Amino acid sequence: MSNNRRDFLKSLTASILAPAVSVEAEASASQRLHSTATPQRKQPNVLLMICDDLGYGDLGSYGSKLPTPTLDHLAEEGVRCARHNAAHPICSASRAALLTGRYAARSHTPGALFPHAKVAMAREEQTLANLFKAKGYRTHAIGKWHLGDEAGYLPTDRGFDSFYGVPYSDDMQPLPLMRNGDTLESDTDRDELTPRYTEEALKLLTQRASEPFFLYLAYSYPHDPARGSKAFRGRSAFGAYGDAVEEIDWSVGRLMDALKRGGQHDDTIVLFTSDHGPWFQGSPGNTRGRKGSTFEGGVRVPFLVRWPKHVPAGVTCEAWTSHLDVLPTLAKWCSLDTPRLPIDGSDVSAAFLHQKTMEERSVLYFSPAGGREMVHG
Repeated sequence: MSNNRRDFLKSLTASILAPAVSVEAEASASQRLHSTATPQRKQPNVLLMICDDLGYGDLGSYGSKLPTPTLDHLAEEGVRCARHNAAHPICSASRAALLTGRYAARSHTPGALFPHAKVAMAREEQTLANLFKAKGYRTHAIGKWHLGDEAGYLPTDRGFDSFYGVPYSDDMQPLPLMRNGDTLESDTDRDELTPRYTEEALKLLTQRASEPFFLYLAYSYPHDPARGSKAFRGRSAFGAYGDAVEEIDWSVGRLMDALKRGGQHDDTIVLFTSDHGPWFQGSPGNTRGRKGSTFEGGVRVPFLVRWPKHVPAGVTCEAWTSHLDVLPTLAKWCSLDTPRLPIDGSDVSAAFLHQKTMEERSVLYFSPAGGREMVHG
């Protein structure tokens, strides 16, 4: 082949391949640019803590004299809600509403379930755990459940990967300590519940995993009869109730320290609240009424939200919010799917993130305790 012909073929080949190579290079460059400009947002972890019978006026940040330095610091690092309400003034109903975003009447959940009750939160309900699990979250429940103690109604049947805790209130007999569906102790030591819940939560928070977590931690106290462990008995100078609250404050501190050590401190949405107003001992603050009543003291609860770089620090939210709003708000923040059943709550992100006054909402409905199944909670 002559040199002229070889040169011609080389030139022709280069002219044919050049556009394809150019297009491929441009596509690769564009892909790199897009990847750099719009990185995939990391899903935040969620730690949702709920107490049993903690009153609106039981935290220092809400005017209490009880020593709660950790929770007061949590309020300083995030938003303290001044007008947040539980969805119901009784235990099981309130927790069902929190986890589903729906009034408990919809899920056929009475005020408070007794051991081996024939009713429980309806099987067709989707919980926060179901929604988080569908998005690849690790989902865990620790503490008091109280939404059904029979097979098919326990946390591991409702979207949670694991459960460690008790099936109902600390005043009910007997009180088994369970792991998933197995009974570890037929009647557990009630004095040790808070430190045991804390130890279990710390194990989960120190696990190394690529998936984000949703941890629902339901403290059994300061429900009557309130208890602190041996390490906290008599420590608060405010009786057993004060001891129980102080130990919960200690527990939250341990968990926040664990998040910090694990590098998850700023990537975790932390929520802290109560299921309804106080029973015999706690303080409803400047509101009238207590647990079981539809006066404000029965439903107004402390509610703290911490999410660095998103939720502002040291702010008081004056908007009217509810436990019903927790699911739709977290669904927005964590890109969860919309539940298949209609919900009664609203996304209140604007109130938490920007302190905006919410548009006038539907009337919040509260029903009083009534009937044997609603006496305790």
